Amino acid sequence: MARAVTPVTAVAAERYAAAFEHALDAILIGEGPIFTDANPAACALVGLPREQVVGRAFPEFHRPRDEAELGRLWRTMTEEGSVRGDIDVVRGDGSVRRVEFSATGNIQPGVHLSILRDVTERRQREVMSQRYELLSRHARDIVLFIDPAGTIVEANDAAVVAYGYRREEILGSNIRDLRAEGTREIVAAQMDEAFARGILFETVHRRKDGSTFPVEIGSRAAMIGSEKMLLSIVRDVTERAEMAANLLHADRLAAVGTLAAGVAHEINNPLAYAMGNLDMMARRLPEIIARVEAAAAEPPGPGTASALASVAAEVEDAARMLAVAREGAARVRTIVLDLRRFSRADETLLGAVDVHDVLEYAIGIAGNEIRHRACIVRDYGAVPEVAINESRLGQVFLNVLVNAAQAVPEGRAGDNEIRVRTATDLRGRVVVEITDTGVGIPEHLVGRVFDPFLTTKPVGEGTGLGLFVSRSIVKVAGGEISVESEVGRGTTVRIVLPGATPPPPASAVPPTARSAVTSAAIPPPLELVRERAPGPLARLLVIDDEPALAAMVREQLAGDYEVIVAGSGREGLARLGTDARYDAVLCDLMMPDLAGVDLFEIATRADPGLGPSFVFMSGGSFTPRADALFDRFPNRCLQKPFDAVSLRGALEGVPRRTAR
Repeated sequence: MARAVTPVTAVAAERYAAAFEHALDAILIGEGPIFTDANPAACALVGLPREQVVGRAFPEFHRPRDEAELGRLWRTMTEEGSVRGDIDVVRGDGSVRRVEFSATGNIQPGVHLSILRDVTERRQREVMSQRYELLSRHARDIVLFIDPAGTIVEANDAAVVAYGYRREEILGSNIRDLRAEGTREIVAAQMDEAFARGILFETVHRRKDGSTFPVEIGSRAAMIGSEKMLLSIVRDVTERAEMAANLLHADRLAAVGTLAAGVAHEINNPLAYAMGNLDMMARRLPEIIARVEAAAAEPPGPGTASALASVAAEVEDAARMLAVAREGAARVRTIVLDLRRFSRADETLLGAVDVHDVLEYAIGIAGNEIRHRACIVRDYGAVPEVAINESRLGQVFLNVLVNAAQAVPEGRAGDNEIRVRTATDLRGRVVVEITDTGVGIPEHLVGRVFDPFLTTKPVGEGTGLGLFVSRSIVKVAGGEISVESEVGRGTTVRIVLPGATPPPPASAVPPTARSAVTSAAIPPPLELVRERAPGPLARLLVIDDEPALAAMVREQLAGDYEVIVAGSGREGLARLGTDARYDAVLCDLMMPDLAGVDLFEIATRADPGLGPSFVFMSGGSFTPRADALFDRFPNRCLQKPFDAVSLRGALEGVPRRTAR
């Protein structure tokens, strides 16, 4: 028995009408190619009111790939009863939206129904996702997405290659794990700044094998879905760092070339009177000895007393000449130490640096360049130390000081000055201003003074690298450098550096004269008589390829040490291998057959107990390894030339070995 068909009730019709009116998808009803009805969503999609949609033809709202595609879609719907696909819809304002559609033909004779969903944004996101995937896959830069806790939630292929980790090892790790030692403490502060306003900075990253490489990082906040993350673009700047190092080296060579004559003058002056006095002593000592011997051969009497008094005066005069020669040698030593600090090989070593100390050695090196043109005026305030490489900061100050000196005409030193001022600003930063009364810089060039190879000096006097390199050094340290100048009035270079520690009290401000530094560098007079401590002599092995220096050490330590001398690194190593009964080992770092660094490593590998017995000496270490050894044992290192007080002080800190 056939089931009776229930007619559509008025309630059902109302429900269908409500669904039609309130549907989120666009619904269009047509007879043939003409639309006879459209719901509000359809009107919103095409951007026209219902009365302008009804009565229009199907092709007017579509932009198919071509006319053939439109025909194919229509035939499919009429022949097969339905069709699905994507198509472009042209709105009333001419804009185009991408839609997914399904159309059903002949829902009633000659009537079709089309349902359309706007997928423009979704398609755009899909395209963007595909583009990002291609970009991240083939980009040379590292791309990281980092959540607020520092966890890496996404990384591209370049990250896998750069760090040496598998992708699954990178994901879920913390960004701190990719940072080199010594750079992790500031990660939280850098992330805070990146989330707040974005950040661009340089640091050092670490690979899985422990090796490191310099990077530049641009990081800023991005909304990924509903979560706020950091998008970090990391660039390996090894090549750029090497180029910057080459520029630093070129600028340093240029500075050395510029100052060579002046440094030679600074050394030759004290060397001249030191050698002169020693030469006089060499000529007069035989005469004094002969007079003493003659007086000793005479019987006691008034003549003998007079002769001895005359000899005493001669000896006193000789002692004065020795003191003058010694003071000259101390001046040369100070200059050499300043040059060594300036030319330090380890460019990556950072530390808390005293700005006034670095200013003083830069002034000392540039002294001859300045002396004939202007007088130095120091206006030092209480400032904290700064975290920077000492030799690089010295390079900045030296560049600026030489520029200031060369901006002042020669021969008018009494009329011109170079004022060096230090202060602490309201943010606790160190401000260094170097002001000259020179010719000034033309206004149209002031804004370009940091451009590479730009110089206002005559040909042969400048490379145009000084301020360019100085800005790079200051920028890497997180500081700022600026120039103010007026033609005919002079120039001020202002360097601002973040402080490493709170500023010291006013009483801690160093004296404003180089004399305090120089006098401190002059060793105190030698002790002519030293009472020997009871007990057996300590055994000292001296390893140095300079016989005269070894003889001098033996004389200086007479009565307290049994000194055994090895004239080469290999001989010293052999002695240590056959006889370990040494309380101390005084070892030169630079020897032609076996460097002191290598000797130390070989000897302590064979006998770790030897390590505390070593005291090192050098006339100027020229390798990063030697510098690193000096930094590792600062209290057991002697810079040549040294005196008996410094030598004994270094040796007294060495514990005597129990094996005798």
